[in-house]
Amino acid sequence: MTTKKVNIFIASSAEVSEERDKCIRHLNQVNISHDHLHLKPVLWEFDLHHGSYPNFESIQDAINPLLEESSLCIFIFYSKIGKFTRQEFELTNKKGKTLFAYFKKGFSPSSIEEIKTFGELIEFKASMNETILYKNYDSVDKFGELLKDNLHVYLSKEFSEPSFDDEESLSNNVRTLMKILTQKEDKIEELKSSLSALPDKAIQEKVKSLEKEKNDLRAELNKNKEIQQQQTKVKQELEARLASQLKKDNLKEKALSAIKENNFADAEQLLKESAKDSIFEAASTYFELGKLKKLQLSYKEALRYFELAVEMSPDDFGMNMEAGISLRGLGYNDQAIERFENALSEIEKGADPDKNQLAILNSELAQAYYNKAVFDVALEHNEVALDLYKFIHGKEHPDIARRYNHVGLIYDGKGEWDKAIDFYQMALEMYLQFYDEDHAYIAYEYNNIGASYDNKGEWDKAIDYIDKALVIKKKIHNDDHPDIADSYVNMGLAYDSKKGFETAIDYYQKALDIYKKFFGEKHPKIAVVYNNIGIAKDSLEDYDSAMKYFEKALVIYNQFHGAEHPDIATGYSNIGSVYKDKGEYENAISQYEKALSIYKKFHGEAHPDIAISYGNIGSVYDDMADYEKAKINYTKSLEIYKNFLQDDHYHIATLKANIDRCNQNLGRQ
Repeated sequence: MTTKKVNIFIASSAEVSEERDKCIRHLNQVNISHDHLHLKPVLWEFDLHHGSYPNFESIQDAINPLLEESSLCIFIFYSKIGKFTRQEFELTNKKGKTLFAYFKKGFSPSSIEEIKTFGELIEFKASMNETILYKNYDSVDKFGELLKDNLHVYLSKEFSEPSFDDEESLSNNVRTLMKILTQKEDKIEELKSSLSALPDKAIQEKVKSLEKEKNDLRAELNKNKEIQQQQTKVKQELEARLASQLKKDNLKEKALSAIKENNFADAEQLLKESAKDSIFEAASTYFELGKLKKLQLSYKEALRYFELAVEMSPDDFGMNMEAGISLRGLGYNDQAIERFENALSEIEKGADPDKNQLAILNSELAQAYYNKAVFDVALEHNEVALDLYKFIHGKEHPDIARRYNHVGLIYDGKGEWDKAIDFYQMALEMYLQFYDEDHAYIAYEYNNIGASYDNKGEWDKAIDYIDKALVIKKKIHNDDHPDIADSYVNMGLAYDSKKGFETAIDYYQKALDIYKKFFGEKHPKIAVVYNNIGIAKDSLEDYDSAMKYFEKALVIYNQFHGAEHPDIATGYSNIGSVYKDKGEYENAISQYEKALSIYKKFHGEAHPDIAISYGNIGSVYDDMADYEKAKINYTKSLEIYKNFLQDDHYHIATLKANIDRCNQNLGRQ
């Protein structure tokens, strides 16, 4: 994410020092909640040293350049206006800069001199034209409220970061929980629909159970720091949108007050009334209702409102993107692709299409196709986005580093690990130009490089890079943080690949201990580690222990997903592998076929997970010396992989070798 530096000049006298301090604190709060902004207060007392100014005739000559470098100027008045403050005000107007002016009420002159200076201030205030934003206030707290509202409106217009970037900043763990929450909402809707046709006590109990699980998930997400940061940003964006419409919509003024008080139910009702009263503004109001629902973690309802907004305002880029990103983030990749491609088509019809919008759309299409494992199409869109960002930013920019990283992820998915590593390295080198060596983005790239070396079979290099990521994470977080646990999992995977199974289990156990502190005993992260421990135990031929861990994982996945989900399928596949290794072939085939059936429901007929399932079934028939059935399943696996992998990929080579061997054995038979 690009960080935009914004200088904000603050002109005030010592008599309003509390307001100035309040202003600085609020700028710092914005910096914390908005990663794409760095608001820097410019105050001459702090930015210029006291004493002589050999290069300037006066202090004011030194101050003026600081003002000219600022994007926004804030003036705070109480009893007087000095000569230099007046000059600063005039310079701000002359340069066409945005300015806020605040006048504190309550001053009572007690001398002729005070009457004179106060009169000058009154005349100055009266001379302001309507284009200048000025407000009266009677307390420091009221000043803070006014500043907050004005600043959010200004920043949302001048330095807005598209809200649809929020999802990309969330960890995989949080996005997984969001998807699970939406899946439960889908299932509840489906069951309630069947109840309306035919009441059934068992279904009613299931709905009740799912409602509880949904509420528990929401409660867990509400405790998550990433979600809290996202909610802060969404709330600020929503408040800024509403604050800019107060003059023309009294209902939105009331809704804004309700949102500030976290009274979301009243705010929702007021916005719905506004949509009915102002039909021409309904698209904007539906969009705001979507944001409000997002604040409440009601992602499915938020998506419905975003889609309604798009229906009423189909040419609005921001609304299209919010709807598309919501679809993609909740796992509806096909619908997201349709939304993005429609928006892309509309933009490309123009004589001079907006290159930034084209770059964003191609980036999102690349992500959606990557999620579907359609890697070549994802790569095409990413390359277009990369070229556009280079045109917009030049050759070096954090957005370009992000594109390099995503190209690396695509090549990783394709099994072309040398290319993946090359692009991760390019991203890493560029990030190092913009961020400190101990930044989270640097750790992220080290981790990606390590994962590719692991896949490539260069395990010592993998361990080295994963350890580099771990060192940075320990500087950023305390030792008991989920990010640290993630690195322990990655380290375990590398040792697992290296056949250091006992060491791998030690790392998995470290991760498990941390996850349990944060997430409790039942959480998708816990299930992942149970699966990993099970795989290591299986490799150590401790089959009974492996089976117990796989079954533990399945219990958790069933609680979060229900009976049919790709994670459930993976669990069945793992159990099938244990049965295969134990020589219980019929049980193995039964588990692999359960996995295959679920994968097909989620992915259709062609997906790498389905290819893996056919390969697994083929390997069991191969062990059973049923070479005809083994060949059939290997061939199905090969045909699917050809859609995703290069001809020289080791999966392709292995399957061809297996089919040739089956043919030879069939010939001998």
